[in-house]
Amino acid sequence: MNCKLTYFILILSNLIQCNTFNKDINEDFDQWYNKEIRLPKLINVLDNSHMLNSGCYKFVSHIDSDCGICLSEMKNWMHYSKDINDKYKIDFIFYVNGSNFDNILSSIEMDSICNFIIYFDKDDKYMRINNIPHDPRFSTFLLNGDNKIKIIGTPFKNNEMIKLYQDFFRTTL
Repeated sequence: MNCKLTYFILILSNLIQCNTFNKDINEDFDQWYNKEIRLPKLINVLDNSHMLNSGCYKFVSHIDSDCGICLSEMKNWMHYSKDINDKYKIDFIFYVNGSNFDNILSSIEMDSICNFIIYFDKDDKYMRINNIPHDPRFSTFLLNGDNKIKIIGTPFKNNEMIKLYQDFFRTTL
């Protein structure tokens, strides 16, 4: 009997913690929704701004070049951008900081970046001027033409995010 009670208490405490955690996440996201993001002009490493769809939606993502997972995520962005641009006109802006900037450039497939701007942000200015927490959940925003946040999170991270973005694009664009 004592063992069953212990398991029940453990399960109950996990449920309470999960609900509190989800509540905190929702409050964080609610605070950021529709917030305007400033996009500093920095050293352009790759500038295809002449091919951008000005006034349309854009993904803005912060990437740490010293992070191996982040480097592999850059390849995911390449594939995602090909898929999304077949249907919608979305731009992609990356602020890359860290010491291994060459790693980012070597991970890019040059033929698939027609709508990319990559800024070298060695001082992490983008994150600082917007007071963005160094939390992976806040590494990517979908912004409207006024640079206001519409969705927070990487669009290919999991099935829920994929569906969220698909629904948004289907109903908005």
